[in-house]
Amino acid sequence: METVKGIWKPRRISELLTGVIDYRGKTPPKSSSGIPCISAANVKNGVVTIKDKYISEEPYTKWTTRGFIKPGDVLITTEAPVAEVAQVPGDQTYLITRRVMALQVDPDIADERFLKYILLDGDNKQKLANLAHGATVPRVYKEDILDCELLMPPLPSQHKIAAILSAYDDLIENNTRRIRILEEMAQTIYREWFVHFRFPGHEGVRMVDSGTELGIIPEGWEVNHLVEVCHLLMGQSPKSEFYNSDGEGLPFHQGVTDFGNRFPTHTKYCTVENRVAEQSDILFSVRAPVGRINL
Repeated sequence: METVKGIWKPRRISELLTGVIDYRGKTPPKSSSGIPCISAANVKNGVVTIKDKYISEEPYTKWTTRGFIKPGDVLITTEAPVAEVAQVPGDQTYLITRRVMALQVDPDIADERFLKYILLDGDNKQKLANLAHGATVPRVYKEDILDCELLMPPLPSQHKIAAILSAYDDLIENNTRRIRILEEMAQTIYREWFVHFRFPGHEGVRMVDSGTELGIIPEGWEVNHLVEVCHLLMGQSPKSEFYNSDGEGLPFHQGVTDFGNRFPTHTKYCTVENRVAEQSDILFSVRAPVGRINL
């Protein structure tokens, strides 16, 4: 396939690698501390998010008989979910579990960062997802992944593309870290002011019994039920025949964190009197899971 920037050639994934680390069929012994384990649940949208899963030092050495993953190796999930991709972080030692494979890239043939990005491409993710077997728990086999073809540019072009995309990823990560710090600061201020009542000028405020389960509160403050200070509006899921993906109607807020890309048009769901959320309204999830909040 010839492109404006040069020639992109189809290459099997197996041709780009020096090795594959695969611990399918093995479950590591659990520990409350030690070396973090990367499972399929930790790999999503190009990023590894570590949770509370560890293996202690001694079992780690005995368990890793099929090889050790290294920083930069491309991770791909083989089951629940299929075809999520990220790279092994370089901050410490990690272990992959049975639903994750580590692709060790040959640096003379491919850029490991570029391989991650091209596997994250929607078409390629779908190509891998289409290789999955099983209806209840879809899984994709190692051989099918390695046999999958990708269009690869020359190595110098891979380096340039990967460098540009990595710079954007670094910027996103830095901004995400700043946002996380600001959110933690906001929560700390909230607790100080509205839980411990150590707000500016609190020294001169008298504390009184609220007469409720909330106990002592600053004088002049009130205890109200939520319904007394808010208009509460329960959401509703439109029937499938009323959806479209063309942008006709109102965007459907499918949960608190996932607004989706579906649009209902029926007047039953699209009038202000019924289920419409306006700008700055507070969204609160009431099931699966309960308590998530957004604006």
